[in-house]
Amino acid sequence: CKDSDGVGQYDFQSWPTTDQPAGVPLGLNFIPGLKGDIHHLNPNYVPRLVEVPASARGPLLEYVSAMECTYEKGTNETAIKDCFESYSQRWEDKHGLIVPGLDPKAWEPLALMNRISDNGVILGKDQDQLYVLKNDEDATRRRCIVTFNALNNGEESLALFLGTSGTDYCGRSGVNVGMKNELWEMTHDPGYKKYIKPALETCHEVTCIGNSLGGALCNVFTMCANTGL
Repeated sequence: CKDSDGVGQYDFQSWPTTDQPAGVPLGLNFIPGLKGDIHHLNPNYVPRLVEVPASARGPLLEYVSAMECTYEKGTNETAIKDCFESYSQRWEDKHGLIVPGLDPKAWEPLALMNRISDNGVILGKDQDQLYVLKNDEDATRRRCIVTFNALNNGEESLALFLGTSGTDYCGRSGVNVGMKNELWEMTHDPGYKKYIKPALETCHEVTCIGNSLGGALCNVFTMCANTGL
């Protein structure tokens, strides 16, 4: 569906069109590059976002690099900063696109929680990473980014999304039960209390970033944070 029927509509506002269908067969939407897949960051989401005027997209492209680099490089903080530094060049070399990433001189890893849980034979292992990045360019106001990773196995998506109903959480009703349970488990993990919460308490401004499951968790996390819970 298109975002607007107004005058001066950009082409990007009506994506996906008949040439870029949003729907993909059930069970196959986790295959990167599948025709019609605009869900994954690569190869379709970022090129689409590049076409959005900078005045409209703001820092979204830079935020994509935060998601990709923290997820891809795991617990290696040096590798994360190197990923930021080479991010734009990799996109230009591979796809011929100018894609800005976070400034490695300005953004640094501040805290990490790496949570692995075994959900049995059917659902397998679930790995959740929360990263906090800091920017101290303004000595009086620390800016932070917290990133939630996307799904790391298809079976987990079935447990989270299928057959779940709405529930009350953080003072709101209709919250997806799967999202509520996933976020509750993450924020009650000992690593969250030891690493993530103290790091966030040093921030004056926090931006939450996530793709797929990470985006859904960001919505609920931000809702809870904004209610003071």
